[in-house]
Amino acid sequence: MKKRLFLALRVILLLFSLSIFTACEFPNMGVVPKLLAPSVTLNDDIASWNKIDNAIRYELALNNEIFSVDVNTNSYILKDSECLSVRAVGDGINYISSDWSNTVTYEEIVVKPDNDKLGQQIEKEYQALVNGTTTIHTTWTFTGIILDMSATYYNGDYANYCVKMVVDVDGVLIGIYNGFTSGAYPTDISGLSEGKEITVTGQISEGYTLTSGSFTANIEFKNPEISWKKDVNSDDDNNNDNDNIDNNDKKSTNVNFLMINDTHGAFVDTSSGYSIGRVDTLVDELTAQNGDYILIHNGDAFQGSYVCSTLYGLPLVEAFNQMNFDCFVLGNHEFDWGIDKIAAYADGNLANGEANFPFLGANIYYKGTSTRPNWIDPYTVVEYGDLKVGIIGVMGETHETSILTKYVADYDFVNPINIIKEHATTLRTTLDCDVVVVASHDYDETLNSNIASLAGNAEIDAIFCAHTHQQINQTLTRSDGEKIAVVQNTHKNNLASEVIIELDDNGEYGGFKNAFYSPSRYAISSDITTVINKYQYLIDEADESLGTVNSYLNKSTLGNYATDAMLNWNYEGYDFGGIDITIINTAGIRATISSGEITRADVFEVFPFNNTIVLVNMSGKDLKSLCNKNSSYLYIGVSKEIGSYSQLNDNTIYQLAVIDYVFEGTYYTEFDKLSKNDYIETSIVLRDQLIEYLDDLY
Repeated sequence: MKKRLFLALRVILLLFSLSIFTACEFPNMGVVPKLLAPSVTLNDDIASWNKIDNAIRYELALNNEIFSVDVNTNSYILKDSECLSVRAVGDGINYISSDWSNTVTYEEIVVKPDNDKLGQQIEKEYQALVNGTTTIHTTWTFTGIILDMSATYYNGDYANYCVKMVVDVDGVLIGIYNGFTSGAYPTDISGLSEGKEITVTGQISEGYTLTSGSFTANIEFKNPEISWKKDVNSDDDNNNDNDNIDNNDKKSTNVNFLMINDTHGAFVDTSSGYSIGRVDTLVDELTAQNGDYILIHNGDAFQGSYVCSTLYGLPLVEAFNQMNFDCFVLGNHEFDWGIDKIAAYADGNLANGEANFPFLGANIYYKGTSTRPNWIDPYTVVEYGDLKVGIIGVMGETHETSILTKYVADYDFVNPINIIKEHATTLRTTLDCDVVVVASHDYDETLNSNIASLAGNAEIDAIFCAHTHQQINQTLTRSDGEKIAVVQNTHKNNLASEVIIELDDNGEYGGFKNAFYSPSRYAISSDITTVINKYQYLIDEADESLGTVNSYLNKSTLGNYATDAMLNWNYEGYDFGGIDITIINTAGIRATISSGEITRADVFEVFPFNNTIVLVNMSGKDLKSLCNKNSSYLYIGVSKEIGSYSQLNDNTIYQLAVIDYVFEGTYYTEFDKLSKNDYIETSIVLRDQLIEYLDDLY
């Protein structure tokens, strides 16, 4: 009996100890709730889903291809025959991901116009107008579907939005409907919304008007189901001669631009971005629809992925060459390896790679001078049919502070407004440009307003922005009263922005149209696939597994991992023993890591910069001052022996490991007190420390 009781007690103790061990290792086992599955509805081609509380993002399965969207996104526009389902993604700690939603499939339905003879009637009137036999503009009425509504102007005092609706009649894009409408955007505006049917009354004319409530507008018809061009009798020599004269003298009426910005090494698909090859396919499709496009890259292209960082951007240079980019505006992150790495692509030496496009930076000067490096151009002129298009490229004036000090010490980024004015005047008067735009690696509302205010020969027709990774879709009023576009994409080829500048019959600015496209919806082109295959060996290296993580690693967790890796690194050879405290800046962590396998590519997404470690001898007093003033912007690691930076002794000299960006940063004045004997600049890269740390941990 005693023996049985003893065995029973041993079993109970064993089970109790196992429960403690299990609870310590997996504290949420069995109690982590699953997020609710979204419910997807379809309104014409717009798939929408309800917001799920506590989700960190959503995963979309589009024809079985899975990609992620931001937690604030709750709709997606489908193409014909595309099917979509959605699930909510949890953080893996407090909530696990939901089941997949229901699946919706969009099948395009062509809406017929009320009057099937509309096109023939418009053609008849057009011919009469051309022949001079009538000057009467008949008012036509038709019914169509609103395909797009874009806020192009906002007045904060009156909450008025200028709404653009592309109307589709019989499957053909025919017009733009403009006007000021009060209401909440982007939801239903005065009864109008995307996907709804609208009856529009309009005339063959340029410009537009709006009568509130009745939705009466002048319509600028684009391409009805018949051609507007007057038929020319091939047997009529006079008509042929006149036609040739018209074709030679008449200028193009539209100039098409497509701009991407802040690509950050998106050579192939990643969890946070899409391959440049998808942008190439988008360009091909748009070109087939609308004619040639001027391609602008607005900076921060190369740094950010394993493949591109390893080769200092060469794979993307080759991709941009293949795509025939017209220009590249230098961004602050082009300086991250030292600008000489990028200058090599404009040195004429084919052996190290050469860009087939100009690098622009009109306001980048050698320090204390008004001289640019000879490989950086202030602008470029693009021959576009019978038109000339000038593009002025500038860098953000304040971006020096976001670059490692030693890499920008020899350069000034000066206020660009007078430089833009000077070059715009030159482009229009001396170089006979019909269109002049600014591509700014910045988003500065004051600068943009100043650009829009430029008058006369310095007028600017559009402003392309970058740097802040925001989707910007704005309109500014120019000095002559015309509206111009101000656009910016997010980053990593998640968006591409189109601006089409319209010229009137005299070749003068006549307005614009713009749109944003998601490259994720396009396949990777065969041309860029060829370039990608060339670097497959590096892609394979990037996909090397470091281990498997069971939960989502947010930026805070990764910041703590990084400071811990710095604390425990072997600094043998640098005459530094145990490190007491470690510091990195919070902005240096650029991504998170999802649950599952961790790869080298993932770590490059987190730490795309080649930040190296500086070893510093520093007093406790100065370290406490540094940490107290900047704790909101820093991740701080402290050895177990000390416990907290608040416990540092003022008069004790401690050993600090800090990344070079913080050490050289202008915000951290405590480092200014040090002599050269107080620190050692190492060649140890923080990212390498984290890779080894994660490899050991997982």
